[in-house]
Amino acid sequence: SQTFVCTVYENGLAIEDDVTCVPNWVNSNYYELTQKSNKFTLTNKHVTTKPLILTFSSLDCESVDITITLGGII
Repeated sequence: SQTFVCTVYENGLAIEDDVTCVPNWVNSNYYELTQKSNKFTLTNKHVTTKPLILTFSSLDCESVDITITLGGII
């Protein structure tokens, strides 16, 4: 699994702002995405060649996309 902790900065200072994460496709057979506050954990369940794109966003901020390949479990 991989954990992403998201922090929003304004003028170089961390501010408390909610972050959302939206995947470009959903299939619980391939992965699990959980959220606790601004901490997101992605757990790989099955290999696929289809890239998973996670879009992180927050109010008044530009969205950030992360592209992930769900490969084999080591």
